[in-house]
Amino acid sequence: MIKTDGYYVENPVEIEDGRSNPTSYSYLFLAYLFDSEFNVYWSSQHQRLSELVDFKKSFFEISKATAMNWRQKENSIIIEKESEFSKDIIVQMISDDKLYNPNSKTYLHFVPWTRSASNKEPGAILKSIFGPFEKGKFKRVQV
Repeated sequence: MIKTDGYYVENPVEIEDGRSNPTSYSYLFLAYLFDSEFNVYWSSQHQRLSELVDFKKSFFEISKATAMNWRQKENSIIIEKESEFSKDIIVQMISDDKLYNPNSKTYLHFVPWTRSASNKEPGAILKSIFGPFEKGKFKRVQV
């Protein structure tokens, strides 16, 4: 069953900025907050490792996040498309704490709000899930 007392964060995308000197790297994180009313809110963060910040409840407020609907079909969660020009996002349930997105070939990891509230160090949750951040560990996009 999908959990609603926290959020799921997807493996980041590494962004290589070859225009800067020296080349700089940053990460794009996507997170999904599911609720029991079958709404899902997704939020994104583009950050350098030195500025890493974990997701907070305020990041999923309707004014800051994108809202869509979701439904469960067997072992899949279907996030319904937000417009006629997009497609449904289908993720597979590996466990209550882990989902898999076959389109992006990435995992989504569950973070309960209790863990989020107890962390005082900026970026500690993202570092604990995805660290160490080594070049080439995640899908890379060059700009």
